[in-house]
Amino acid sequence: MQRTTVSRALLLGVVIGICLFLPLVAAETAEEWNERGLEYGLLGDYENALACFNTAIELDPAYAPAYYHRGITYGNVQQYERALEDLTTAIGLDPEYGEAYYNRGLVYDSLNQYEQAIDDFTAVIALYPTYAEAYYHRGNAYGNLQQYERAIEDFTTAIGLDPEYGEAYYNRGLAYKATAQYEPAIDDFTAVIALYPAYGEAYYHRGLAYEALEQYEQAIADFDRAIERDPTLSEAYTARERARTNQEAQKKLGDAGFELLLALAGLLAVAVFRVRN
Repeated sequence: MQRTTVSRALLLGVVIGICLFLPLVAAETAEEWNERGLEYGLLGDYENALACFNTAIELDPAYAPAYYHRGITYGNVQQYERALEDLTTAIGLDPEYGEAYYNRGLVYDSLNQYEQAIDDFTAVIALYPTYAEAYYHRGNAYGNLQQYERAIEDFTTAIGLDPEYGEAYYNRGLAYKATAQYEPAIDDFTAVIALYPAYGEAYYHRGLAYEALEQYEQAIADFDRAIERDPTLSEAYTARERARTNQEAQKKLGDAGFELLLALAGLLAVAVFRVRN
C-alpha cells in the first residue's frame, strides 16, 4: 500500500512540474485535472493537456471524460490509433457517450475506415436524432463509399435540421453530380453560393453541371466567377477552355444543321413545284 501511495505522489509531482502556470489552487481530483487539461487544450498546448488527462486517469481509471478528452487531444496531434483506443475506452465506460461515438467516427473517417465511421455516426443519431452534424458526416462516409443515394438522403436530413448548412448543400450537390442528377446539383450549388458568395469551388462545380447539360454559356460564366474568386483554381481554367471549345463546336454544328435544313427545304420546294406541274 505504501508503495502505491508513494508512486502516485511521485507521478503527481512530475505532472505538476510539467503543467506550468497553474492557478494558486492546485487540482486534486480527476475532475479538476480533466478541467485543467481542457484549459490547456483550448490554448493549443496539447502536451500539457495530455499530461493533465493522464493524471486524471491515474486518479480515477473509470473516469470516462478523461479518456474522451485525451482521445480528442491525440486526434488533434494526429495520433489516431491512440485516439481510437481512448475513445473506445470512454464508450466502454459509458455506452451512451454520444460525443465519444461522434469523435471516434471522425477519427475513423480520417483513417478512411468508412464502415466503422458510419456505425459510430449511426450510434450518435440513435442518441441524438436531431443532430445535423451526425447525418452530414455519415453522408460523407456514404459518399466516400460511392453509396450516393444514401449520402443524398443523409445530407437532405441534415439540411432539414439546419437549412443554412452550406457544407451539406455542397456535398449533396457533389453527390447529385456524381449520379448525373445535374439540375438538383445546380440548385444545391446555387444554395451554397447564396450562403458563401466568395466560395469559388461552388461556382466551379455548378459550371461543371451546366457543362454536362451542354449549357456552355452558363458554364463559362461560372468558371469565370470561380477564377475571379480563386485564381489558383487550375481546374477552372481547364474546364473553361474545354467549355469554350465545346460551345464553338456546338455553334458550328448548329450552323451546319441550319444550312442543311435550308437545303432540305429548298429541295422540298422544288419537288412540290414539279408535282404541281
